[in-house]
Amino acid sequence: GGNLAAVVAIAERDAGTPLAFQLLIYPAVDQRHGQATYTTNGEGYLLTRDSIRYYHDHYLGDRSQDADWRASPLLAADLARLPPAFVMTAGFDPLRDEGFQYAEALTAAGTPASYVCWERQIHGFITMGRMISEANSAVLQCAAEVRRAIRPPQERPVVLRDIPPSAGFPASALWRGRRHRRRATRPPGSAQSDASPPGDRTARRAPGRRRGRPGRPVQSRRLA
Repeated sequence: GGNLAAVVAIAERDAGTPLAFQLLIYPAVDQRHGQATYTTNGEGYLLTRDSIRYYHDHYLGDRSQDADWRASPLLAADLARLPPAFVMTAGFDPLRDEGFQYAEALTAAGTPASYVCWERQIHGFITMGRMISEANSAVLQCAAEVRRAIRPPQERPVVLRDIPPSAGFPASALWRGRRHRRRATRPPGSAQSDASPPGDRTARRAPGRRRGRPGRPVQSRRLA
């Protein structure tokens, strides 16, 4: 997956249709397999040297093709003018070193690239969210990077105080907060209306005061 994404980004640049972003999750970008992590992480961490060799032989079948940039994008002659990249690796992955090297090569060529290594994880961890909590964090991180890369610029939100009076908005649009309806009150000593049930305190509340918050008048203010 990461290998194909990196190769497609280069091919589309050469074809004149550059992409917007590269999300490269523990990519295999060097089919020569000469990095130190193929030895230090080659056994005991799910993805092994033998399984990598098995996948390689089914994909290419001929070691003479390892240096072709379409198999090893790390070896491409030109990594400039590529879409921004986010490269993620895992600390116990045999592919860790080549992922780091690819991020470094992109940066050296002038292509914006960010690199993150989840030091405690193995190859494939990002799909193990039910067992590994960091996998969920990694997914969120990838989603945030993609969102930031492809989200169109947001227009500045309209704020009411920025609208000039000549804009023609109704006066009610320039008030802030809820408008409280004041109920009519009876003069002291008047008989209670039949429409008001016994014990109703609505009619006895002082004008301009909220129910349940005595002594605090309702205030409506215009925006500056």
